[in-house]
Amino acid sequence: MTPWRSRRRWKSNTSHWIEPIDLAAVIGAFHNDRMSRTYPVGIVGEASYQTAIRSCAVGQRVRIVHEPDNPYDEFALAVATEDGRTLGYIARDSWLQDAVHEEGKGCEAIIKEISAARRGRLGVVLDVSPSDHGIDTRAFSRVPVENERSPSGCLASLFGL
Repeated sequence: MTPWRSRRRWKSNTSHWIEPIDLAAVIGAFHNDRMSRTYPVGIVGEASYQTAIRSCAVGQRVRIVHEPDNPYDEFALAVATEDGRTLGYIARDSWLQDAVHEEGKGCEAIIKEISAARRGRLGVVLDVSPSDHGIDTRAFSRVPVENERSPSGCLASLFGL
């Protein structure tokens, strides 16, 4: 096959052929790669939602939803399970707040880690992947703080707990 009938081009300063580049595919791949990256994000307020957190697992998909009528923060982003149980909130100073509220981005999230914190309470870290679709909203619902069991038994009485 002669070079002028091929889609390949001869590179004059070397002795090999150059394959044509599909620029749209390269840009699309870059965009998809950028959008498929995940970033760890810790949540706050987990102490009030321990029962819901205990029923979750690492790798479980969760939703980030905006609660515009939240009396504590009109920009509140709640972290909820697929069936709507709240696990906590995205911190007010998180980069994710800016991405959602100022740039109009959405996100997908899974639970990256569930770990024990102080006094046996569980903490949650998410893997968040930004996306171009918007974010859902839901009405704020006041959930009472779960009752904390006080320690009991001989060690508790020995240490005055």
